[in-house]
Amino acid sequence: MSDQLIDPSGRRPRFDGAAWVSQDGNYWWNGTAWQPIVRRRQVPWGVVVGIVAIIVATAFVVHSFPRQLFDTSTYGATNAQIDSFGLIEFDYRAHDNCNNLTFIYTFYNPQGIKVSEFQDQQS
Repeated sequence: MSDQLIDPSGRRPRFDGAAWVSQDGNYWWNGTAWQPIVRRRQVPWGVVVGIVAIIVATAFVVHSFPRQLFDTSTYGATNAQIDSFGLIEFDYRAHDNCNNLTFIYTFYNPQGIKVSEFQDQQS
């Protein structure tokens, strides 16, 4: 069959497993005539618009509701330092409202053994 076929460019066609195709790949043989191979070259605008809409919606949600996904805050006492004999300074952050707090100060020696404990006075 291929001995008798000549593609539009004047060369012998090749069989690609489904149909006879011209050497340049622009035509296929339907059994009666050579038909142009139609290649879709337009941009799928529906998909592009859909992706852009998803990106815009996600950006709006992230911008409108800014919040941390994971709480990376350190709760409790931080930055503790002894300023003088009777003055200890530290920063404290609580999970909840702290209307009535009482601190218990625990002191350790350099080996990590508990030496004493002191309860804060209410003011």
